Amino acid sequence: MKKLLGVVAMLFVFTLAACGNGTVDIDYPVSYDYGTVVSATTEGEETTMTIEVDAFGDVPISAIVVVDASHTVLSLDVESHDETEGWGEDAIEDEEFITSILDNQDDLDSVDVFSGATVTSEALFDVIRTAKAHSETIN
Repeated sequence: MKKLLGVVAMLFVFTLAACGNGTVDIDYPVSYDYGTVVSATTEGEETTMTIEVDAFGDVPISAIVVVDASHTVLSLDVESHDETEGWGEDAIEDEEFITSILDNQDDLDSVDVFSGATVTSEALFDVIRTAKAHSETIN
């Protein structure tokens, strides 16, 4: 009986260790109403996701976002896009606009779209919506 309890205890410890290794058993990509999570890795309290959303250009916007355990998006970095130079591209590169999105992520309707880049602005909002939806799914 003591051996059995010892084996059960060891299995429990190994199970707990495996749960804390930052992996989530999900087959990517995962699609949501607003976009697609191409990949995600969790380390500690933060999950880094690669998200693709449709936008104005011929190719989707691909962004890297970091989300904490309370489903707050901590950062948004666009990795690739095909947005129009001088319009949508300006929205993506405007740090003040990105900060406004992050600061108002729980009420994106309150964020004014970037002038001349409505579709790109909405795509960036969709990155945030997708990240939050996925964070709620995995945490």
